[in-house]
Amino acid sequence: MKLKYDASPPLLLFLFLFLFSFSRSLARSDACALSLQVYKRWDKQPFESLTLSSLVRILGGTQCSPPVRDALLQFLETAIQNSGNARQLVLASDCVPTLIKLLIRCHTLRAAANPRAQEGVAVSIRSASLLRMLAEKQPGVTGVDNKLVRPVPRAKRMLTDAATFSKLVQMLLYPNRELVAAVMSVIHVVLSKNVPTTIRCVRVYECVCVCVAFSRRVCLV
Repeated sequence: MKLKYDASPPLLLFLFLFLFSFSRSLARSDACALSLQVYKRWDKQPFESLTLSSLVRILGGTQCSPPVRDALLQFLETAIQNSGNARQLVLASDCVPTLIKLLIRCHTLRAAANPRAQEGVAVSIRSASLLRMLAEKQPGVTGVDNKLVRPVPRAKRMLTDAATFSKLVQMLLYPNRELVAAVMSVIHVVLSKNVPTTIRCVRVYECVCVCVAFSRRVCLV
């Protein structure tokens, strides 16, 4: 007799990850990272919203260790390729704020003269990539008659919010070409096609003002 397996991830594995993810112990952190490698067996499957939001909550935790954080980012980079997972992540209230926090983390560390600021650049680039994929997964035009989608898809609405977009623009000043290019790709996707003209013009104006201010500062130096 053949046993039927549930397509969803094992509950015990998820609980193990959740309980130990905030530990500062290197051995436990490595165990969490290893559990995520096993977890990746299901990373292209559609997940329940509770599972994805819990993973995002772990990712945004202040004591989430680097191995667990890197494993979670790698997991989400694959899971987001499933349109259902991308939709659930957009609907999760803490997903975009968590990715934005990780995006600006290197800037925060650099401002505090933290020697780990350079290590945070790779995390910021991966966070920007996830934000871009979230925005791209919600098309701005219909596939049949190429009409603009209204209302504006949730991902773009969240990323064009004044507070969130200002953080994206601020990252254009970070002295790292790869990170600036990653942020610019997010801004390009967010402002293309379906964002209302008024909001788009205001956001582009914010980008121009920041770039002009940066150019003047460089010239003065």
